Amino acid sequence: KNLPRLEQQLEKLDSLAKQFRNNALELRLVPLAEIILRFQRLIRDLSRQLQKKIKLVTHGVETELDKSTIDQLYEPLMHIIRNCIDHGIESPQIRKQKGKSEEGVITITASHTGNQIVIKVEDDGCGIDHEKVRRKAVEKGIWPESYKPTEKEIYDLIFMPGFSTAQSLTAVSGRGVGMDVVLKKIQDLRGNIEVSSQREKGTCFTISLQQSMSILDTLLFSVENQYFIVPITDIAVCEQMLYTQIEAR
Repeated sequence: KNLPRLEQQLEKLDSLAKQFRNNALELRLVPLAEIILRFQRLIRDLSRQLQKKIKLVTHGVETELDKSTIDQLYEPLMHIIRNCIDHGIESPQIRKQKGKSEEGVITITASHTGNQIVIKVEDDGCGIDHEKVRRKAVEKGIWPESYKPTEKEIYDLIFMPGFSTAQSLTAVSGRGVGMDVVLKKIQDLRGNIEVSSQREKGTCFTISLQQSMSILDTLLFSVENQYFIVPITDIAVCEQMLYTQIEAR
C-alpha cells in the first residue's frame, strides 16, 4: 500500500536530480559570442595593417557550447579568419574594379542541428583559384601534370602541411602556421571541416562539432563486459526483449 507514495517521492527525487544536472550544465555552457569580440579586434587590426576595408557580420552567435570547446575553438577560427582576410578579400581598389563594394564582408554563422553545432565562416572575396592550386601541387610533385583533380581533392590540399599558394611571406601569411593546424585542432574536438568556394564570389569554411557528451541525453548499455553510450537523438527504437525473442528474429 506504500508503493504509490514511494513512486511519488521517487518522481520528485528524479525531477530534482534533473534540475540540479541542468543547472550544473548551464554553468559550463558559454555562447559563441564570447570569442566574437576578440575577432572584431583581430579584423580591425589586420584591416589597418593590410589596408583593406572589412566588416564582420554574425548570425546565431548566442549558440552555446561547452567552455572547454569554446577555448579550443578560438585558435582554428582565428587562423580561418586570417586566411579570409589575407587570401580571400581583395584590396578596395581591386574590389572596385570588379564591381564589388570596397568593403569586404566576413560572416560567422552558428546553428544547432540535432546533436551537432555547425559554424560557418564565409568571405565575399576572390574565392579559391583551382588552377593555381593544381599548378602548385604539380610543382611540389603531388600530382602529375596531366592529372585532373576533383573539387574535393583541391580543397583537401589546403589542409596539407606546408602547402601554400602565397607568393610572398608576410606578417599574416607564411607565419609557420598553416591550415593543417586548423584541421588538427578541429579533429581534436571530434569535429570535421569542409570547404566550398566560388570564383569571385567567396569561400566558406564549415565546421561541424559533436556536442560535448556531458550535455547530451544518452543511453548507457553494456554488451558482455563492455559499456557503450549512444546519444538519444541517434536511437530509432528501444525495446525490451527476451533472449528467446531475439533468437527468433
